[in-house]
Amino acid sequence: DSSSQMLKKAIQKKRPGLNFKLCSIEEITNKWDLIFSNAAIQWVDNHDQLIPRLVSLLRPGGQLAVQLPANHNHPTQQLIAEIANEEPYKSALNS
Repeated sequence: DSSSQMLKKAIQKKRPGLNFKLCSIEEITNKWDLIFSNAAIQWVDNHDQLIPRLVSLLRPGGQLAVQLPANHNHPTQQLIAEIANEEPYKSALNS
């Protein structure tokens, strides 16, 4: 998270294997098993560059989990819809 205040709250939930880092999502460089964003990634610019970059930071078998508010005309929603219609996602999603 880029907010030290949010990290102070999050650290109270620390468990083995769960790490917290003070930085923006654009700054991460490590490889991850899971990249998770809940109602936050919509505040970051350049989704057309950000999403592929985040996917490149996933370890084999890793997952990018993103939750966004209902905003069907937002560029990220349009990008997700486009990607969902491409393989291997199209077959996996039965779309």
